[in-house]
Amino acid sequence: AAATGAGSAQLVDSRALPGNDAVLPPNYAGLEIPCEAVLRSGEVVEESAAGQRFKHPEELARLCDARGIDRVRAKITTCYFGVGASAVATALELAGRAPARVYAGSLVDWSARRHGRRSDR
Repeated sequence: AAATGAGSAQLVDSRALPGNDAVLPPNYAGLEIPCEAVLRSGEVVEESAAGQRFKHPEELARLCDARGIDRVRAKITTCYFGVGASAVATALELAGRAPARVYAGSLVDWSARRHGRRSDR
C-alpha cells in the first residue's frame, strides 16, 4: 500500500512469463499485484554457449525505456517467490536504473494481506 502512493517506489512485475501459474498452489493462480511496469525475468537474459546470461546493458536500458521504467525513481521488483524479482533487480542495475529492492515472496505476502490473513513469512 505504501509503495503505491505519489513519489513512492515504482513497482515492477518480474514474473517469468504469463501463463506460468501451473507451478503455483491453486489459491495463487491468476493473482496479480498491481504494478506500474512489467519486465519479465525471461526478457532480461539471453542464451549463450555457456548458458543464460544477462543481456547487454544498452539493450536492457532500451527495454526499460520501452516499458516505462523510470531512470531515477527507486524500484521494488515483485514476482511469485523472489527468483525472478532478483534477476530483474540485477538487470535494472546493469541498465543504469536506480537501485531496486526485491519483494521476496511478494505474491504470497500480498495475497495474504489482501485477504486479511497474516502470511507465514
